[in-house]
Amino acid sequence: MAIIGRASAVADLGKLQFSGFLAWLAWLFVHLMHLVEFENKVLVLIQVGLVLLSSQSRGAVDYQQRFRQAETIVHKAKNHIENPQNEIIIQN
Repeated sequence: MAIIGRASAVADLGKLQFSGFLAWLAWLFVHLMHLVEFENKVLVLIQVGLVLLSSQSRGAVDYQQRFRQAETIVHKAKNHIENPQNEIIIQN
């Protein structure tokens, strides 16, 4: 089983092979069953639903936030190299 896109996957289970949304649902089911508590399963299911309904995937949003944080750190480091008397303060 592998996800190949948003709400799309492929599954090869021996003689049974399928793809698309049905394979994605199977993938989601298998991974939800590996979570320990019912509350965790519900929370993950809600998060997946919100990601599907949003215009961007969560991974894209996380990537953009981390990229902006990295740009800020690089900018502060360059500024410190140019002006060593300035302190570097990095906040999350």
